[in-house]
Amino acid sequence: MDSSTPSYLPANHKNEHERFLVRLDDYVIALTRPILGKQLKIAKVDSVYDGALLNQRVGKLVTDENKDFIYYLLQTSQLIGDIEKNIAGNDPPNLSSQQIGDIFVRVPKSDEQQKNRRLPLLPRRANHRPSGQTRRPQGPQKKG
Repeated sequence: MDSSTPSYLPANHKNEHERFLVRLDDYVIALTRPILGKQLKIAKVDSVYDGALLNQRVGKLVTDENKDFIYYLLQTSQLIGDIEKNIAGNDPPNLSSQQIGDIFVRVPKSDEQQKNRRLPLLPRRANHRPSGQTRRPQGPQKKG
């Protein structure tokens, strides 16, 4: 996105479409051509886009877990491979809400996250969930 030429909607749109609002430190995900260079196209919302509304074919990560650690999990080669298989043959390759709903991810407890995480962005706080529990992520909210 080019922040040098912003466009604005009427102020009441934020109230009427609050579930599509993105806030500082939220993660947004491309749903069309979601993989580029073997990485999921996902970005953390910065102060420039704090309060922006989602656009079509862009999702917002919604989770009770630590978002920074979920970002890490979403970039694993196994998950990327699963998504690539699901979108193969589509032109353009699109990630649907049904496909998102079919993704299961093991979310370890906070102390295991610290041990397993080797990237510089470490989670600050996490909600606890029993180790080894597999859960269906809430997935991004999609403007339909």
